[in-house]
Amino acid sequence: MTEMTARWRRGDVAIAVVACLLATSSSRAFGNAWEEEQGGCAVNYDDPAGTCRNERGEGKTAARAPGAGRSERKGLGQATAPGASRTAAVSCVTEPNVDYPGDAVNGDLDLQTNVASAAACCDLCKATKRCRFWTFSTPERGTQPYYCWLKNKRVRPHRRAGAAGLVSGFLTKGNLRIESEAAAAEASPTRTSPGAAATSKDAGDANVAANKEKMGKRRQKAKKMLEVAQKLYHAGKSGEAEPLLRKALKKDDMNGQVRMWLGFLLEQTGRWKDALSAYEAALAPGRIDFLSNNELAMVHNNLGLIYYKKQGRHDLAETQFRQSCDASEKAGMTAWTHSYKNLARLLEKDGRAREAMPFLDKVAQRTNNDALAFYSALLLPYVYQDAADIDEWRKQFKKNLAGLAKRDLVMNDPFLMEGVPQYYLSYHGRNDASINSAIARVFRMACQTCVFRAPHTLDHKPKAAGAKVRVGFVSYYFREHSVSKMSLGLFKALDQESFYTVLFQFGFKDKTTDRLAEHMSKFHHSETWTLAQAQQMIAAEELDVLVFAEIGMDPHAYALAFGRYAPIQIAMHGHAQTSGISSLDYYVSYEGFSEPQVCVVEVLLCPTPSLFAP
Repeated sequence: MTEMTARWRRGDVAIAVVACLLATSSSRAFGNAWEEEQGGCAVNYDDPAGTCRNERGEGKTAARAPGAGRSERKGLGQATAPGASRTAAVSCVTEPNVDYPGDAVNGDLDLQTNVASAAACCDLCKATKRCRFWTFSTPERGTQPYYCWLKNKRVRPHRRAGAAGLVSGFLTKGNLRIESEAAAAEASPTRTSPGAAATSKDAGDANVAANKEKMGKRRQKAKKMLEVAQKLYHAGKSGEAEPLLRKALKKDDMNGQVRMWLGFLLEQTGRWKDALSAYEAALAPGRIDFLSNNELAMVHNNLGLIYYKKQGRHDLAETQFRQSCDASEKAGMTAWTHSYKNLARLLEKDGRAREAMPFLDKVAQRTNNDALAFYSALLLPYVYQDAADIDEWRKQFKKNLAGLAKRDLVMNDPFLMEGVPQYYLSYHGRNDASINSAIARVFRMACQTCVFRAPHTLDHKPKAAGAKVRVGFVSYYFREHSVSKMSLGLFKALDQESFYTVLFQFGFKDKTTDRLAEHMSKFHHSETWTLAQAQQMIAAEELDVLVFAEIGMDPHAYALAFGRYAPIQIAMHGHAQTSGISSLDYYVSYEGFSEPQVCVVEVLLCPTPSLFAP
């Protein structure tokens, strides 16, 4: 360019023009910096600073769009300058209340949760390689709030209008939608004759019809595979069902039912992370349309349990349980109780007892479970604001208890009760002897099957000289628990020459259970005992003494304590409060730990603390 400028100054115009054209052609051919005349200024578009230099070499900033380059000269819209980010040159077009069904990035659904807004969903798409479309679920949708699905292509229909609460969008670069190379070429200005346009339209309609027919056949095949997989699943052949479900997904990726059943199978085989992905995918826009309200109730409930139990995400779990409840109501599932019970447990754990009560009541009504109604009416929170709050709750507690006393309650199997609701009374720091006695009277009237008597206690005779005293111990917590730590020292201290000892344990057992059982003459364990089975099991041992390691923490021990299984029955201080149950003769504690006799219905015994040391 130096030689060209010199000749220009000498007035050799012709030579300068030819040299300029040759220089420009050479630059285009070899991909070097190429120039464009703008008002007598040569603009170097590959200069990062965007500098415009005139004939004298003086520089000034060029007026151009950021990132403009070779593509602009060819009329293909703005292109990103070398080194510029993808997001700087790309923008979003949004469509409220529209759903974009379709395959997602990398051939599977790329789901992002807890996305703040549709704009944030768009930004995620911009930052994700191969993402062209996105759909965002707003809180107004009522399900899956703040979910963002990223997609790289769509299936027919390309868009579903009227999808309330959804916002969808696509990426654009300049004036072109970034959809595919074919779509970009289609958007380029071309001239087509009327006859050719008509032929193209007919061909397009034929392709659409053919694709629709092909998709219909694929969906029928997927449906048949699902039916076979369901039969295998129910027959316990999960290993055969899983590959069949995955084949069905390859036939019809949008079938939410297939993903739901895959989630069931994965969860059953302990792969909860994969199950989580399957359930979330089943609820994605487009796929969720395959699910009935009954199925929605199950998927939302199972998803909530994973959030709750596996991830500890109570907020997400609560949303899923509530959506499950709503779906069950829409489906008229009058026998459905799972999500109501799970939601009540979650709310109770979060200290929201008042909110939990209505859901427990609904479960009690639907199952005709008076044991659950008893539990719900006497539910107490974990934490209180102040002493006045405690007084208010105790007042309501007594009122509810009086209401229960007037009802004709029937508890055939109190083991179905969620827990012992009066457990948290012991944290109030008050004398609860009278209130626990009142609870026991109501419970005894409702649970007539609890009032049991072992035959040998009707005519109990003194032990023969040298005969071992038969002692039984009962608890749900004979496992890794403080009750076991309290009991181990006592078990070790018992003289096996003088005592025949029997351990009765409910629920799951562990290494601590085995350690306790080593010091026993006999061990009974079950996770599925009914009240009647447990009563017969204990009675068959013809015990002289029966010891409850705790009363008031677990419904199994509480219900059994209303029976008479031995001439002498004792409650220990596993739960540091009187049971209020008249069939218990003694309450064993120790000095410095026990409350005075006035707070205990049973006869208070206080042996030395060293007896209980492990």
